[in-house]
Amino acid sequence: MHLLISSPPSQTATSSCCPQCAAVMSIRLVEPDLKDPLKARHVFECQECGLSRAYLMITGEPSQLAARPPRGGQWNKR
Repeated sequence: MHLLISSPPSQTATSSCCPQCAAVMSIRLVEPDLKDPLKARHVFECQECGLSRAYLMITGEPSQLAARPPRGGQWNKR
C-alpha cells in the first residue's frame, strides 16, 4: 500500500501539486471554519484526475492568536 504524503500549500497559494497524479491542483473554495473564526478551509481540486484536498489554514493576525485563550477557554493561573 502506498501512502500519499504531501505538504500543505501556503495560506496565499492558489495552486498546488496533486499527490496522486502530480498535475496542478487549483483552489476551488475558501470558507470560514465554523468552530474557529481565525481559521478557514481551503479546498483544492486537481485539473487532471479530479482529486480534492481540503486544508484548514490559520487566517487570523498573530496578535489575535496570542490573545486567544487556550482550548477549554481558561488561562492557567500561577
